[in-house]
Amino acid sequence: MSADRTADILNYVSAISREIGAFRAETQARLERMETEMQAGFEAVRTDIRLLKRQFEVMTQDLMEVRRDQRDLEVRLSALESKQA
Repeated sequence: MSADRTADILNYVSAISREIGAFRAETQARLERMETEMQAGFEAVRTDIRLLKRQFEVMTQDLMEVRRDQRDLEVRLSALESKQA
């Protein structure tokens, strides 16, 4: 193999190596951006879940109050009906 051919092959391998390095750097940057975006998305979902949980807790408390009031009214109504009988 001639020295010129060897130099050409080494130059070609060197060029491929630079392209692979650039590709790896670009891929790494894209993956980091995706990871950052996913983390932001997950944090938004967590925030929404916390808000929904709080709203559900409030709604449950309200429902329990309504049920308690209904039971109280039923007891009072029964007492009134028994007095009339």
